[in-house]
Amino acid sequence: GGRTKTIAFLGGHTGAYIEQELEKMKIGRVSIPVRGETRTNLKIVDLDQGTYTDLNEPGPVINAAELEQFV
Repeated sequence: GGRTKTIAFLGGHTGAYIEQELEKMKIGRVSIPVRGETRTNLKIVDLDQGTYTDLNEPGPVINAAELEQFV
C-alpha cells in the first residue's frame, strides 16, 4: 500500500527506456537528464553455490549541476 518515487540520472536510449517503463508502471519519479548513456548492470545469482556476481558497465560522468539537482 506504500507509494514509491524514484530519483534517477537518466540519459541516452537506456534512460529513455527506464523513463517509459516507470511511466507505464505509474511510479512517481524525478528524472535528472544527463549526457551519455545510463549504465546497465547484470546480476548473476548461483543459488547452488550461494554466490552473486555483479557486472557493472560504466555510466556517464555526473557534473556538479546535475548532482546539485539530485540533492
